[in-house]
Amino acid sequence: MKQLRTFKITFILLAILCTLASCSHDDGTETITTSPETQKVIKQGSLVISEQFVNHFLYLSPADEPWTASVDCGDDDGKDRWCQVDTEEGTDGWTIRITAEPNKGFELRYATLHLKSGARAFTVKICQQYTKQIRLQATHVDVKADGGDVFVVFKANVMPRLVMPENASWLKYVDCQQIQSRAVNNTPRLMAFHLKAERNTDWGRLATLILTADSVETVSVDVHQWCRALNKTESIHVPAPGQLAILLGGNALDWAKLNTLKLSGTLNATDMQALRTLLKPMVSFRETNAMGNVSIASEVNLNLQYLDMKACTLTEGGSTYAEPAIASETEDYTPVTDGLGEKAFCVTRTPLQSIVLPEQLQSIGARAFYMCGNLERIEIPAGVKSIGNYAFSNCQRLQQIILPADSKLETLGMYALDTGTQLDEIHFPATLKVDERMGILGYVAAQHIYLKWSVPPVLKRFGVSPNTTLHVPAGTAAAYRNAEGWNRAKAITED
Repeated sequence: MKQLRTFKITFILLAILCTLASCSHDDGTETITTSPETQKVIKQGSLVISEQFVNHFLYLSPADEPWTASVDCGDDDGKDRWCQVDTEEGTDGWTIRITAEPNKGFELRYATLHLKSGARAFTVKICQQYTKQIRLQATHVDVKADGGDVFVVFKANVMPRLVMPENASWLKYVDCQQIQSRAVNNTPRLMAFHLKAERNTDWGRLATLILTADSVETVSVDVHQWCRALNKTESIHVPAPGQLAILLGGNALDWAKLNTLKLSGTLNATDMQALRTLLKPMVSFRETNAMGNVSIASEVNLNLQYLDMKACTLTEGGSTYAEPAIASETEDYTPVTDGLGEKAFCVTRTPLQSIVLPEQLQSIGARAFYMCGNLERIEIPAGVKSIGNYAFSNCQRLQQIILPADSKLETLGMYALDTGTQLDEIHFPATLKVDERMGILGYVAAQHIYLKWSVPPVLKRFGVSPNTTLHVPAGTAAAYRNAEGWNRAKAITED
């Protein structure tokens, strides 16, 4: 009796195992597809695809009822539909096309494919690989002149190598630190290369570090160490265009000490942008800790009053100046070779009182000094041939505009010398062409105007101010007294 019961139990277990084996063997895949790859995907219920743009195909045999396919990306609103599917019936059966957009993220992403034909239904889990990449927390890292800890913080799903250039000898590698323990594919998500910076006793310096890994797009970070403490009076030589911002550093609290600056070297748009920022009455300044996750913002008053650019050369090229610690909010500057571009020093409420322009300067652009309300004196180099519209308009404290005896000035734009106040005197060279379409002599107002023309230029619409004394070449006073427009002068004397 006991043996019979044991036999029955054994028979039942064998029957169950046979049934399961039969189900496992006859899972329907062989009847719905002849493609080994499609059979494998449906049996496993999973499909792994590359991080790049993908078109993957599954092939199903003809069926009594049409095959339908849908994909669920886990997005309720449909905005993140990175994976799509469509079906097409052919003579040999059905083609299921799975289309996936590139995965530019750090992590794997998933979608669920649903296949159905009548009572038959299958589910396939789609897994798309992530892009191997390195992302910097910041592409610019500021370091104080005192030196100390420097952290290059990054996110990565690979382990990068740090490449340091030869000019980074003032930086010493310490280690690579894990900041966040959460991992992707066993690789820490947030990390930092830890460096030590030496104390800086000179002008600011910059080193560009490279983060790289196999099959990964290389990224770079600029480590900028600020200059030593600034004095009230400084002289800076710019050895190559675009270097002024690096030399100055980004410590606006230190900038506030600077009152007089003498510049030399070649300046491009980047340098001019930095200089215009330095000439602002106030800037927003943000100090950030070494890790880059804590910062303090403040407003800093600047006071650069005297600027000497005599030994500078201006050139084209350069780009927008960007010092992350200082929000300059300065308009982009368009450089001109050997010329001041439009609005070069148009800085509202600038404390600038005196400027010596580059000796090789050939042109002054429109509104170059517009609204420089504190500017008192300016000397125009002899080589300047043109001064643009409104160049010195509304410079109400400007008392001296000095044009040298050998000036090559040819054109004055509309309201170029309309300072809003009366100059003591001004000298105009014989090379200047009087164009009444631009007004008369840039609408200058001066107590004394010195002229070099032996024959008075023709004036029909405009005339000099009745408060002005004209100083004309010997033997020409009578001609000026009889010339329309010029005869309005308070007095005409020969020199």
